[in-house]
Amino acid sequence: LIYPVTVRHYTFIPVLPKSLLEFVSSPTPYCTGIHVCNLPYILDEGFIGQTVIVDMDSGTLKIPSDIEMEIPVFPGHFRKYLTHCLKLILDPKYLLSDLAYAPPPRALSPPALQDKEIRAAFMQFFAWMLAQYRCCLVVVRTHPKPVLIFNNSRFLEIRSFQNEQIVQSFF
Repeated sequence: LIYPVTVRHYTFIPVLPKSLLEFVSSPTPYCTGIHVCNLPYILDEGFIGQTVIVDMDSGTLKIPSDIEMEIPVFPGHFRKYLTHCLKLILDPKYLLSDLAYAPPPRALSPPALQDKEIRAAFMQFFAWMLAQYRCCLVVVRTHPKPVLIFNNSRFLEIRSFQNEQIVQSFF
């Protein structure tokens, strides 16, 4: 589903059906999607425990106070690229600020369109990060049926990401 990116040491379930919501109280680490209509049921039943809730619809992150998390920081060039793209969306005058004879700035997009522009900026960012991944796919023909393997170290070397811990954590 998200190849070649992996979720290490976690069970990954894109959307958990309502009949299996008790799984949320499992003592193992997991990454699962829950439809927003099922969230009140989970909160009311006390299944949360040490669960970090990322609400993709409202853009919120809820971390229980007893969890200590170290959130990695994007390296400077990643942050600079993404910040530039987001500034162009959130502040259209930013692009014209250095021009001596700037044309009239375009109006801020309506919220629904702005949401799509932000999503597109992140998609473009991840596409930029994963560019050239196909040249790192290796076909192993020693098995009865050929197996496709992603060469992590070659990808990190080609893209000069050897020292980028946040990128290495994706693979």
